[in-house]
Amino acid sequence: MVKSVSRALELLQLIGNGNKKYTLAEISKMSSLPPSTVHRLLLTLKEHGFVNQDEISTLYYLGPSLVSLGIKASNFIDLRKAALPVMENMSKITGEDSYLVISDHDKGIFIEHVNGHHPLKIIDSLGTQVPLHCGAIRKVLLAHKDRQFIEDYMNRHLEKYTEFTITNPSVLLEDLESIKRNNYAFSISEYIQDAFGIGCPIRDSFGKVIASIGIIGPASRLDENNKDTLISIVRESADKLSKELGYDV
Repeated sequence: MVKSVSRALELLQLIGNGNKKYTLAEISKMSSLPPSTVHRLLLTLKEHGFVNQDEISTLYYLGPSLVSLGIKASNFIDLRKAALPVMENMSKITGEDSYLVISDHDKGIFIEHVNGHHPLKIIDSLGTQVPLHCGAIRKVLLAHKDRQFIEDYMNRHLEKYTEFTITNPSVLLEDLESIKRNNYAFSISEYIQDAFGIGCPIRDSFGKVIASIGIIGPASRLDENNKDTLISIVRESADKLSKELGYDV
């Protein structure tokens, strides 16, 4: 790679990582490049709109050209294609089946599935549509809807699939607030009896929740010793996929 191009890209990464404005001296120190070299590179980046400079403070920050490029790049990212290797790794580590879910109105739809190595499984077919209040992977999506959507949803009949399905609106709202606060959902027997689920949100480059991923398995394989470990694995997998989609985790 041409050295000047490599250095310019390094400067962009350094400026973007901190999500703040920097002086020339700070950028020079972070990059270990002489101030004269940094100044020359910044001038070029400014000409093309990749870097801006505050007229009063003279501090440098990322420019608008990167926004338009990011939007264009996101059009080429296929959610299922990006999710598949992350899900394969998640199933390999946990041994459980992994699922990718998107919402369609008040339903969650399975759009990708990866088998774990355990022979005893809880199977949900691709394309299966289930109300958003049932099960961890779907409740994550409901928790991140806007308040009006959630209020309208809870005013409808909340269908009960098992004795553990949450159908009390106030209890459900409390559960959704906890999910949003903790950035993951956990459930047992809410949709399928004796099945557990763990789900986490997937965000796009704007921070919007566009999907969820998680694992589903028999509750007999879950105990207090592995529950936290499984939650951590799903959260790390979701963060990895969100980052690949452009979200600054």
